[in-house]
Amino acid sequence: MAVVKFRIPGPGSGKNSRNDFSDRDEDREDHGEDSGTGEEGYSPEEPEDSGDFGDTEDSDENPEDEYEEEPAPDARKKRRRARSKDKTRPKKRLTRKQKILLLLRILIIATAAAAVIVFLTVQQENRSYTTAEYSKTAAISTSDTMSWQAFGGKILSYGKDGASLTDTDGRAIWNITFEMQQPLIAVCRNTVAIGDYEGSTIYVMDTSGQIGQIATNLPVKSLSVAENGNVAAVLEDTDATWIYLFDKTGNPIAYIKRTMEQSGYPAAAAVSPDGSLLCCSQLSVDASSVKTSVAFYNFSAVGQSAVDNCVSGYDYSNEVVPYVSFLNESTSIAVSDSRIAFFTGSDVPVSLSDSFFQTDLEGVYTSENYVGLLFPDTSGKEEYELDLYNAQGKMVGKIPFTMEYTDIQIAGDRVLIDDGQNLMIWSVTGKEKYTGVFQDSVNAVIPSSSPNRLTLVTDDSIESMTLR
Repeated sequence: MAVVKFRIPGPGSGKNSRNDFSDRDEDREDHGEDSGTGEEGYSPEEPEDSGDFGDTEDSDENPEDEYEEEPAPDARKKRRRARSKDKTRPKKRLTRKQKILLLLRILIIATAAAAVIVFLTVQQENRSYTTAEYSKTAAISTSDTMSWQAFGGKILSYGKDGASLTDTDGRAIWNITFEMQQPLIAVCRNTVAIGDYEGSTIYVMDTSGQIGQIATNLPVKSLSVAENGNVAAVLEDTDATWIYLFDKTGNPIAYIKRTMEQSGYPAAAAVSPDGSLLCCSQLSVDASSVKTSVAFYNFSAVGQSAVDNCVSGYDYSNEVVPYVSFLNESTSIAVSDSRIAFFTGSDVPVSLSDSFFQTDLEGVYTSENYVGLLFPDTSGKEEYELDLYNAQGKMVGKIPFTMEYTDIQIAGDRVLIDDGQNLMIWSVTGKEKYTGVFQDSVNAVIPSSSPNRLTLVTDDSIESMTLR
């Protein structure tokens, strides 16, 4: 930084007098130049009456001011060129040792993050609750003929006169009207199908509203729905039973005819979440034995080369298989009176594992990752025992309990059991997390993504329940 000292004119200076820059005077003295015009600059010719600035020594006695001088143009150019060279200069490459150290740091950070996740998971798994807080979120009106259940994180209600969907704050999302004697319902993630048992109309909805309607020429015995709206329906005829696969607008994708004499009676049918696979349980009886066949039909390009699109099948002698279901796109199950069979494969399902039981099966409850089988508790300590299996066919937990339950739900890693007055919550591994009494009579319990928050549907309101 250059500092230039300048001299303030004395009292005798006139209006035509000029400042005498001491640094410039010193340069001129060094080069033997006078105050006239030089090569380094221009100085106007002094008038005759100009004041005398005095010699250089007197300048030290006057006040001095300092200021920063702007860098010279050449200096600014040099700085810009230096910065430009820094930008174009190639970056320094890491040495092998530096790369190894960097990799070790990343591994340490990743390990620490994984440890935190495991810790939080274990902490949540082991956490239990003792109290509950309630708050009313909306007033509603209900009737004894209505049923309620969770659907896409919202509240689905349906009955003989129609169906509706509301959010957990009580705001209506959609409402449809129909007349049914005995509504059948099937849910797959955010898609639901509702049809009348022995009726001929099926309504298909998602969380935004109705997306399709299917008219059948024969009475509906059972139905299953895929996430894309495809519906598998078992239809009853006078001399045969038909299994139809419809798209959501009612167009037939495929159909299978079954007679007791030729191929057996269809005991159950289910469609995969993507709508491409159909699983059928077919019961046949001869003079001396009973046999059930579980067959998988693929109606995508994969199954076009298979006879009747049947890509795999399994026979179970002396067993009745009244229940088949897809947990997800690659896992399906078949439950008989003595076993649960797991299958894996999204194109050609194959047998994964079998687990056998000898007590009477009272119910099957599923989610995308778990299956619960309900039995009487043979130990005599409790009334029931719920056995939990993961999607790989491995038993992960047992839940013994006593309650005249009205609903059992598997939500994430939780199992919720209630009878409208009491609530029990367990982990799928069999750890009890909460047992309590509702403050009001409850028609439905709607789980949320938060493990300690639930939505309750009562006779006149929607309530929020927070566990502490």
